[in-house]
This record gives sequence, structure tokens and C-alpha cells, in this order.
Amino acid sequence: MKKFDQNEADLYDQSIVKKVPGYLDVLSEVAQRASIEIPQQGRVLVLGAGTGTEIFLLGELRPDISFVAVDISEEMLSKMMIKNQARTIPLKIKTHCVSLHDFIPEENFDGALCLLTLHFIELNQKADVLRMIRNCLREGGTLWTYDLMNFEGNSKNLEEDQFLKWCRSEKIADLKKEQLLKGLATKFSPIAEEEFESIALEILGFRSVTRYASHPRFRGYELKR
Repeated sequence: MKKFDQNEADLYDQSIVKKVPGYLDVLSEVAQRASIEIPQQGRVLVLGAGTGTEIFLLGELRPDISFVAVDISEEMLSKMMIKNQARTIPLKIKTHCVSLHDFIPEENFDGALCLLTLHFIELNQKADVLRMIRNCLREGGTLWTYDLMNFEGNSKNLEEDQFLKWCRSEKIADLKKEQLLKGLATKFSPIAEEEFESIALEILGFRSVTRYASHPRFRGYELKR
């Protein structure tokens, strides 16, 4: 799984919006959805928490919620905690610097966020991570994901064309566009949508899988326990 160094952590908040279509819109939508569903004094697991953008968006709406943030990069978690301490009233955040494969939840959660994280995990390990999440969610709890998806044939061509159009709309330089597209194809382990839904429903036993967001190459899902 990707481990961000100090330089990458410092630049992450500015760079990610130029690499992922719909980044802030999707995180804001997740925060809105979770703020309605999570019960009072609820607990939320955040896997691949990074610098905590989704935590702070949700915390603004629901300061009563407590968070457990997991990330393999100490630099990213440190940046998140510095931002938290700068708040007038810091959020309740407990951190674990560990890979998702090695994280063992010690409690149950009312909801979980796993945003732009699964594509860093090898294909044969994704089901184990999703199983871990499902097992630590309380009955009726929800997992929200937003991640890079794999497409083949005409669908792949369409998604790539749409991604390049998004790059143009963001005024990303031509060379950078090609680098981004090549990076998506070579640096990550995305999963096909059909396979993702099959694993979640048939193998792991989530009650339902609903798409809530769709952008070029990326999809967002709600998985109900």
C-alpha cells in the first residue's frame, strides 16, 4: 500500500484535487450522508485517512462523532493531527499508523469511510479489507467508498475520454494529462465494478450496494450492513 513521505504529505491537499475528478464534491456528499445516518455520539472508522479531509468535513456537521483514523503514513496522520489541534474545538480522533492488512479493530463502528484507498491494495487483498470493515460495522452501519475503477474495451475508451475532458476543464497541461492517465493505468490495482459488487453482496454479505457518485474512472458506493 502507498506510503506518503513528508514532502508528499505537505503537498497532498493541494495536489489531490488535480488528480481525482469530483474529489471535494464527493467528500462533501459523503459527509452530508454520514451526518444524517450516524447516531448521536457515534463512532466512525476512517481507513486510509491521509490528512483527514473527510474527517473534518464530517466533523463540522457532527462534532459529537468520534473517529478512528487508520493510515500507513505517519507523516499524513501527523499533518491531520496538527490541523485538528489548530481547531477551536478539536475533534475526537484516535489514530493508528498501520497498514490496512494489519489493522485489527478493537471496537464496533456506526459507519466507515474508505475513500481513494482500495485502489492501493492488491486485488487478492481487497476482499479481506472489505470483510474486516463489514465485521466491525454495527448492524445497519454503512461503508462509504470512492475509488478508481477498472474498465475494459469501449467502456475503458469512454472513461479515458471523459477523464481527458475533465483534465481540460481543470486546465491541466497536456503532458500532465498523459502522465495522469498513464499513472492510473500502471500504478494502481483497481477492481471492475461488477466484481466489486459481487464480492460485497455475494461473498461478504453486505445487505445492499448503491452507487452514489460517478466521475471519469472513479465511482462512489454505499454498502449497507
